[in-house]
Amino acid sequence: MRSQARYAVVPVLTVLALTACTQQPGTAATVEGERITQAELAATVEDLDTLNGMASDPGQVLTSLIFAPVVVTASGDAGVGVSQAEATALLDEVAATAGLEPWDYAPGTIQIAELQLVSQYTASVAGLNEEIAVRAAEADVEVNPLYGEWSGASGVQPTQWPWLLEPATAAVG
Repeated sequence: MRSQARYAVVPVLTVLALTACTQQPGTAATVEGERITQAELAATVEDLDTLNGMASDPGQVLTSLIFAPVVVTASGDAGVGVSQAEATALLDEVAATAGLEPWDYAPGTIQIAELQLVSQYTASVAGLNEEIAVRAAEADVEVNPLYGEWSGASGVQPTQWPWLLEPATAAVG
């Protein structure tokens, strides 16, 4: 009887561990207290899939959504800013190149376009990349474990679950 109770606790603890970082259901990440919802992430991934004609990795898109405000704000503080109108124009251009009609892009898609635009200028401003690295490292970021773990240096990395083993590669002989 005791071992059955122990086994019943394991799924409950697993669910609690997976949901521990999300203050609210449906949260993909929080950045400085601002929520990035799973719905916002999904809408951004859908836009990028359509624009690129191929599947986007949600973890990489989430990394961009986390870095975008940090990079755009630091760039703006350094005098290298872009507008949402410029970002939308870039997206419209990409859509036209892909033979698509422009549409109302998800806010996250526009943020990623802003990130793309300011990234063209960050190397030309002395000390800006270093400032961005410091701000990214100091940012208060929590990522839902479903997407991975946050590293200020490299973004969202897949969660390593210690109880899951990598499959052994079969020897060909």
